[in-house]
Amino acid sequence: MLIYWFLPMILFLGIITSYEDVKFWKIRNKWIVLGISYVILIYFLLYFFYTVYNLNLMHLNYLLINGILALIIGFLIWFFGLWTAGDAKLFFSYSVLIPLDAYKSILFTYFPAANLLLLTFIPLALIYLFTSIILIFKNKQFALMLKSIRIAEIKTSLLFLFSISWILKLILNYVGISLNVSNAILMILLFLIIGRISKLRVNAILLIIALLRLFLDSTVFLVRTWINLIVLFLVFFVIRFLVLNRSFSLFIRTVKISNLKEGMIPAELILKIGDKYKKVPSAHIASNRFLPKNAMPLFTPKSKGLSPLDIIKINRIRKKLPFDQLKVKQTISFAPVLFFGAIVNVFIGLYL
Repeated sequence: MLIYWFLPMILFLGIITSYEDVKFWKIRNKWIVLGISYVILIYFLLYFFYTVYNLNLMHLNYLLINGILALIIGFLIWFFGLWTAGDAKLFFSYSVLIPLDAYKSILFTYFPAANLLLLTFIPLALIYLFTSIILIFKNKQFALMLKSIRIAEIKTSLLFLFSISWILKLILNYVGISLNVSNAILMILLFLIIGRISKLRVNAILLIIALLRLFLDSTVFLVRTWINLIVLFLVFFVIRFLVLNRSFSLFIRTVKISNLKEGMIPAELILKIGDKYKKVPSAHIASNRFLPKNAMPLFTPKSKGLSPLDIIKINRIRKKLPFDQLKVKQTISFAPVLFFGAIVNVFIGLYL
């Protein structure tokens, strides 16, 4: 199997980056470049000089597409501040280091590295989700959570799910993938992308798509369709409103504003509304159309944390703030988790 050519580099890259990420909170580019250079060298040798594996251009094209998609997905995850740029580059490196035949089952034909992503995020997401639920009920925050949810958000979410689930179903059916509850995660990603980068009247666009579905989609009159939509909404609701909006308190600590330092990642952002200032959970910024009117963030969330300029801005208006503390995130070292996902993926491919 091809995996034996790449396993030494996977082990080396995983050990060295995990150690440095835990100890120094940094993944150095030289290890990423080394991993990618190793991939290019090995495939060059196997293609031109060691033909026992019968590598052809089709195989290399699949490998290239997988790598490009890994780069795009890694960028999007970084864009939403879920990991650092170094984590995104490390994921890309693993995605090309693991040969296509090392995947036991491929969820997406052109993106087998999705397996690695799932093995990385699903264990973390499950721990995060269940711990969040336990904490919310233990601290009797459920009623507070429900009160904090705006009717406008629920209406937009329902409209979004009804319209975009149809578009997504058409696309997935075209490529041979069925729409199921697990796609709620993809729905959330699309929801966040629209909320983050679109300046258009999103509700109007969603309404037009919903009307088109009512006229063109015959399954909209089936009971099964509405049951699936309700289940999808419940999953979406739990993840979108419970995990992203309320459970942020699990991995935060409170810091005096005077003690904020470069690199700290705020869990709350400071908004200027007229001549007054208030703070909101950073999760709200992803859905900035739900922020108060005329609200201007003093700084925007970045995966690298607060910049020197952000610190200067905060210090300039510190005396005007009606609060003296800010919540900051306790970041996770993703390199060991990615390494774990890569090893599990290789193990499953070899022995199961």
